[in-house]
Amino acid sequence: MIAVRAGGLTPLEAIIAGPEGETGAVALGWQSPYPSAGPLVRRLMWAESVANSMAGQAWGILDRPERVELAGLLESLSHRFAR
Repeated sequence: MIAVRAGGLTPLEAIIAGPEGETGAVALGWQSPYPSAGPLVRRLMWAESVANSMAGQAWGILDRPERVELAGLLESLSHRFAR
């Protein structure tokens, strides 16, 4: 969210520029009119790049076995939420 805001996007703009577009906005309860996605996509891509860089730095301290363990734990957690 920090990267999205740093990119000058509102939460609604980030949703509209994302893969779900207006469908995602409707699913999350946002009401129209919606902004045009075209001009927002580039800013969302920048924000995602910044977020990935920030996360990469945070997880970069883990060695390989720790990363494998973290991935397994996150996968296990995702299965619990998918139920």
